[in-house]
This record gives sequence, C-alpha cells and structure tokens, in this order.
Amino acid sequence: MDMIDHFFSHLHFIGDDDFLFAVPLQTDKELQARMFAAWKSYGGGDKSIDCVLQKYRKSWNFDSEDRTELQIHVDQIVHPAYAHIWYLINGWTDPPKVTTSHAKLLASAALFRMQSSFSVLTLLTRFGYGYEGFTVSRLILEQIAYVFVAQNSCDDIVEKINPTKCISNLKTVIPWIGYLYGQLSNYTHFNPKLCDEHMLKKGGANYVRLRRPQFWSPRLAWVFALLTDAYAIVTDVMYPTNKPISVINHGDSIELLPNRPTASMVKNADKYAMFSID
Repeated sequence: MDMIDHFFSHLHFIGDDDFLFAVPLQTDKELQARMFAAWKSYGGGDKSIDCVLQKYRKSWNFDSEDRTELQIHVDQIVHPAYAHIWYLINGWTDPPKVTTSHAKLLASAALFRMQSSFSVLTLLTRFGYGYEGFTVSRLILEQIAYVFVAQNSCDDIVEKINPTKCISNLKTVIPWIGYLYGQLSNYTHFNPKLCDEHMLKKGGANYVRLRRPQFWSPRLAWVFALLTDAYAIVTDVMYPTNKPISVINHGDSIELLPNRPTASMVKNADKYAMFSID
C-alpha cells in the first residue's frame, strides 16, 4: 500500500489551539505525548521536554481514548473496508500488466487506481466533509460501473463508453445502485433544497457549514461500506477464482453471495443508512 494513501486514511490530529499536527491513528500514546511535548517545549522556549510532559500530561489526556463513540464507529467501518479493498487488489491473479485485451487493461487500471480515491474518501468521511465526500463517492461509483461494463467490452468500443451511463448496467447485478447514485447526485452540486444541511442560522446571521462530523461522517461511512461492497462484487466478476468471495457467475446471471464479507460491513453501518437496500 502506498504510504501516503495509508497516512491519509489513518490521519489523526493531536494538539491544542496553539499546536496541532497529525500522526497515524495507531501511533503509540507515549510517542504521541512526547512528540507533542517536544513541539510545545520548542514553541514555548522551554528546553526541557520532560518538564513540559510532566506538567501537562494529565491535562493533555494522552493516556486515554480521545475519539468519541461516533468517531470510533466510523473508523470501525471505513478502516476494515479500506483494508478489504487493498486485500482484493493484492490478490489479483491477472494484474493490468498481464491483460491481453485493451478493454480489460482499461478496466483493470480503473479498478486499481480506485484505491487512491477510497483513501481520499476515508479522510473526507472521518472528518465529516459531506459535500466533498459525496462528490468523491459518486466518482467512485461511476468508475465501478465503468469497470463492470468495460471489462466485458470489445476493444473497438471501450473508449466510447461513458462512465455516467453505466449505472443502469450495474443495476442488473446490484439493484440498489440506482438509488445510491440518485442520493449521491443530490449532494454533488450545491442543492438549494438542502441548504439547511449546509447552512446554519444563529443570532440573526447565516453561517456555511464546511464540515459536520457528527452528521455526515456516519452517513458517509455507510456509503463507504456500500461502495466497498460494489467494488468487491465487480472485482469478483472481473477476476473469477475457484473460491469466489462475493458472487457466483452462472454465465447468463450473476448471483450475489449473502455471506460475502462486505455484506456484513454494510450491515454494521446501516444504523445511519440514507435508504433501505432490502
């Protein structure tokens, strides 16, 4: 996994109003405390890191969990989902460089590079950037649909495929895809009907919400789980194995396996579902 992608997906901020910086989420608590103490002592002109650490350790609260229950819930959805995507990519038996057709090469490349799109979506989801998160989500969904159509296309027509027109094809395998695409489209552009979700009136003044972690993060996490499920399904269609994880391809039809790992991820996230997929 690209280390930048990993850092983005596990970004965790520590600090206060004067000093704020980011570390990977699972960074050892003692290391976090000492890093912050070093920064704080340098900025404050105090050369003794140990003295600063001893003076402020209790108030900085580095020895306990600093995420809310909702933040932990979101992380428990997006991080396993992102890890599953990487697991699928790492397990390909027919990587892009080995493909024999131009159509499958393009489909493979689109499927492969989505790991970076998911990495960015992880960051947007965890920190509650709804407007941007739904936009990237729709981009990912269009690419998944494109892969589904392109991987089985002829070389002479694959470059004419419009990703935004592929959703209907994917609906034949994943019925809820159309509903998801419609919901994401509502938030891709600033919608006057949804102003209350992006704006706040307080004290006679209007404020624009740049992010809403308490509101958007769990909903984006649910979308993330759905996209991971769709990604896993299309990957199984494109790279069939003797031990299918998500689907069984009968030739004239594709059967979704109810016990696929990504189905349980969706179930764990459905407390904040924007619509029912049943």
